Amino acid sequence: MLRSRPAPIQVLYIGYPGTSGLPEVDYLIADQRVCPPEHDRFYTERVARLPRSFWCFAPPEAAPSPAEAPVGTNGHVTFGSYNALQKLSDTTVRLWSRLLEAAPGTRLLLKSLSFADDAVRGVVEKRFVDAGVAGGRVITVPPTDKKNFYAEYSHLDIALDPMPYNGGTTTCEALWMGVPVVALRGDMFRGRMSASILEILGLPELAARTEEEYVHIAAALASDVPRIQALHREVRGRMAASSICDDAGMARDLEGLYRKMWKRWLEESR
Repeated sequence: MLRSRPAPIQVLYIGYPGTSGLPEVDYLIADQRVCPPEHDRFYTERVARLPRSFWCFAPPEAAPSPAEAPVGTNGHVTFGSYNALQKLSDTTVRLWSRLLEAAPGTRLLLKSLSFADDAVRGVVEKRFVDAGVAGGRVITVPPTDKKNFYAEYSHLDIALDPMPYNGGTTTCEALWMGVPVVALRGDMFRGRMSASILEILGLPELAARTEEEYVHIAAALASDVPRIQALHREVRGRMAASSICDDAGMARDLEGLYRKMWKRWLEESR
């Protein structure tokens, strides 16, 4: 469809953080964090950057108020991720296993739509055992309906972001539920998404630049219970006050890009 060019201007935005490789796609919408100017060479499209953020998040009506960090009740820190199973790369398993070794007594809770299948859950748990993690430290749970999905963030103290393909909506959901996210900044759009969100919220210290730093940041946070508890109380407020939740402002920014694209097309069509 895109090759047949049904519209004079064709734009790639949301859902695919990369290049189409098609000369018929004119623009990729991004921002300076997920796609800095020095990355332009990786895209066949012209990169059109939003002035504040690539992200726009509408807080879900079904989401309850953030819960207190569960470490206060459990007596141990629970890391977790509710990202799709396909993001659980070998690199992610290896790195999260290193983290569990560096943070004794912690647990890792994973939830995914794919975990409706008990066999899949068993395979995932075995991947961590094979990586040296003691059985029982990694817990996989089946999915729930959307109404209860957000409430189950109350089981997490710290959310972990996968790599090389980060969370996007999942990162926003975790933060909206008050759960701090630790991310590893990658070298491409797909691996820079969560770090960009953390920067916007004024939490750049949770975005690592190396695998070693990722483990250090997450382990250090796990050892600082007062900090975890404080973040659980303040992160939603940071989200609500940020450009990520400014839907009207985002619409204006996006319309501004569309206007520039149209003017350029008119000029180049003369």
